[in-house]
Amino acid sequence: MKNNRQQTHHILITGGNGLVGKSLTQALLRQGHRVSHLSRTPAIISDVTTYGWNVVDPQIDARCQWVPWIHLQDVVGLYGLAVRDSSLAGVVNQTAPGLLTNRQFMEALARHFQKPLWMPSIPTFMLKLMMGERSVFVLNSARAVPPERLLQAYRYTYPTLDKALNAIYA
Repeated sequence: MKNNRQQTHHILITGGNGLVGKSLTQALLRQGHRVSHLSRTPAIISDVTTYGWNVVDPQIDARCQWVPWIHLQDVVGLYGLAVRDSSLAGVVNQTAPGLLTNRQFMEALARHFQKPLWMPSIPTFMLKLMMGERSVFVLNSARAVPPERLLQAYRYTYPTLDKALNAIYA
C-alpha cells in the first residue's frame, strides 16, 4: 500500500532573506517544511529561525566546514543550460566549481571588504552546548561539487569567489 503522506524536512537556507531565498522559503513553508536561515540580517519571515553571521566573527569550527556557493548569473546560466540540454536530468548541484572551506570563504570576504579576520573558531562542543541538536544545521556541511559532465557543458562566468565578489560589489 502506498503512503500518500508527504515527508517533511527541516531545511537551512543561506541568504534566505533575498529575493530567491524569500520565495523558496515561502514555498517550503507552504509544503509543511520547517525552515531556518543563516543570514547577516534579522528574520523577516515569521515561522523562520535565523542564525546570524558576520565577517567580524565568522568562524564555526572552520577546519572542515565546506561552503558551497554560486553567483546568481551562473545559476541563471545553469538553468538555461538545463532547458537546452535534455541530458541534464535529475538533481544537479548548482555550486561554483571551486570548493571552499568556511575559513577560505571568510578570508575571501574579509579580504574583499578589507576587514580583519580576527575572531577564533567556535569549537564544535561549544556550539553543541549552546544550540543542542540544532547545531547540526550549522556544523554539517556539504562538499557539493558540480558533476564533471556539467563542468564540461557549462563555462562558469564566476568560477572563483573573488571574481564573484568583485562583480557583485564593483
